[in-house]
Amino acid sequence: MTDALATSGSNPSWGPLISILGGAITTLIGVLIGSILGRRNQKRQWLLDSQLQASAAVLREYQKVTRALRKAIQSKAHPDLDWRPWDESLTVLSLVGDDQAVTAAQNIDNICWRIGLSLRDGKDEYISWLDTRAELESAVVDFINKSRAQLGYHRMPVEHFLGRPEVEDGIWPTRLMASEDSNPKD
Repeated sequence: MTDALATSGSNPSWGPLISILGGAITTLIGVLIGSILGRRNQKRQWLLDSQLQASAAVLREYQKVTRALRKAIQSKAHPDLDWRPWDESLTVLSLVGDDQAVTAAQNIDNICWRIGLSLRDGKDEYISWLDTRAELESAVVDFINKSRAQLGYHRMPVEHFLGRPEVEDGIWPTRLMASEDSNPKD
């Protein structure tokens, strides 16, 4: 019996030690996986927020640009416009936006530049604000839908530009329509 006690005393039980080590390793693995998933989720949330802010900035600056272009077309003058905020909004979008949203914003920019250059070069006699606005708003709707898709709302597209009635609604002053009728169109 003393041999049995001596043998059992020198050979400790590994069960509790393995249980403790297994629990510690499992906890460390759980913390590591949670950290990785949390970081990934936080990065994704930051990107979505940045994309939303960049898209909103493009739309905000677009309003300023088109207001200046409309006034310039109606007065047949060079637009009184600081392009820097518009360019900055496009640059920020190009940093965080997906390719489709950036391409759609570039299309709006191309249209604005074409109008601005026509006004600068005195080729404004063939520019119709109603036609120009329709082209711009179509490009903006495309940009909004591409931006919504990058934010996860691709199943809810916008079909038309919001913020004002359509031309055919009869709300617009007759002087705007008359000024359009007096301008030759392409």
